[in-house]
Amino acid sequence: MSMPSPQYQSGAPNRSLGQRVSDARQRAKDATGGRAAQVIGPHLEPGEQMIAGARVHTGPSDWLRWAPYIRIVVRLMQRHYYVMVTDRRLVFCGISFWNARPDHISWMVPRAGVQASDYTAGAIYPSFRLAFQDRKPMRLRIYSSYEPEALRILGILGMAVPGGPPPGYQAGAMPYQAPPPAYTPQAPQDYQPRSYDPAPQYQAPSQGYQPAPYDQDTRYQAPPQGYQPAPQQQDPQRGPGRHRGPGS
Repeated sequence: MSMPSPQYQSGAPNRSLGQRVSDARQRAKDATGGRAAQVIGPHLEPGEQMIAGARVHTGPSDWLRWAPYIRIVVRLMQRHYYVMVTDRRLVFCGISFWNARPDHISWMVPRAGVQASDYTAGAIYPSFRLAFQDRKPMRLRIYSSYEPEALRILGILGMAVPGGPPPGYQAGAMPYQAPPPAYTPQAPQDYQPRSYDPAPQYQAPSQGYQPAPYDQDTRYQAPPQGYQPAPQQQDPQRGPGRHRGPGS
């Protein structure tokens, strides 16, 4: 059987506009996270592992970018980072202003010296606050598309967020929970199971039993001697062996 030409083959099923936009955002997030991992990877310590990351930025509120004539100024005053949390440190990877790609390491701080607080949920621009031991506290803003990743980072840093992971959560570090045992029916009190009788169900007849003798002549009984069948009656008006039609 020959295959149809490519122009006659059916394409992918139609997707809604919202699904296509969501897929495009996820691909962009994956590309940004992969680029940040390539930049951060050579700076990690032996055995250090990356757990979660999200894109954040500091500076003026994003709502000012909607105002005319000052949106360029607001964008120049903002600093964008890709924050990567590892099992030991918190890494800030700088994002280029021109191509919006992670390209350098801004700074790294131990996780023990970072405290997250003051999470503010927003429809478009949620934000939270980070306090450091040897740096000035800073408020980080995120886009709504990166809110799940940001909530995961806050949970790892020990902050309880409504709807987020528990404090201290780490990927692959949750204790294993065995599945619940299967249901086992319980017998009522004072219940005793019926003993099993290995004897077969068929029981032989008791001793002394004898089947009735089989009489071969019981089915058919010959007529008594001297029996003669009754003579065949004939119509007196019709002689034997003669047929008379109607009117004869």
